[in-house]
Amino acid sequence: MVRYKCITIVIFEPNPVEDKVRIIIEGEDEIAQVLILKLNDSNVSKLISGDQFLNGADVDISEFPFGVYDAQIHFESGAIVNKLFIKL
Repeated sequence: MVRYKCITIVIFEPNPVEDKVRIIIEGEDEIAQVLILKLNDSNVSKLISGDQFLNGADVDISEFPFGVYDAQIHFESGAIVNKLFIKL
């Protein structure tokens, strides 16, 4: 029997972002959580339950200062990390 790995697609739009980013996650993996962390600053973060991203969701990041962030999507089988750029 041949086993295939599930492919998960994550879309961040727009990127760079000013106040809201739309996160769309497509795939069969169950989404545990989405975490947005500013690089080199553990105090600025946002943790969101993963269920709301199945059909796409807008995330308000207007309170975040400009800079580069890690957007981490955690699944039961692992994680995907993408850079998110917040501009002035």
